Amino acid sequence: MLSGETPRTLRMGLIISVLIIRIETTDNVTVRLDSGIEGQITAEYLSDEMGAKANKMFKKGQTVQVVVVDVQLDLPADHFHVVLSTHFTDLNQGDALFCRVK
Repeated sequence: MLSGETPRTLRMGLIISVLIIRIETTDNVTVRLDSGIEGQITAEYLSDEMGAKANKMFKKGQTVQVVVVDVQLDLPADHFHVVLSTHFTDLNQGDALFCRVK
């Protein structure tokens, strides 16, 4: 990928750090990965608690740990999108299974 990410560094289940760049009124959070790719934490992946509000959990410019839920790549259209989760249960499991050296 042009971003410097590879299937090994950006795949479902990995825990990564992201920078929050925008919090929307719909409780969707737009983030930027270290490589410059933008990602999205949607309301369904925001918290294990029902009714959690993004603007009460996060602030713009904050760095948070997230789990990669889905990676959508459309190389001909030059479109990269990553869906992420901040659920405690997702983060608590860790990514040891995905980080094993083969």
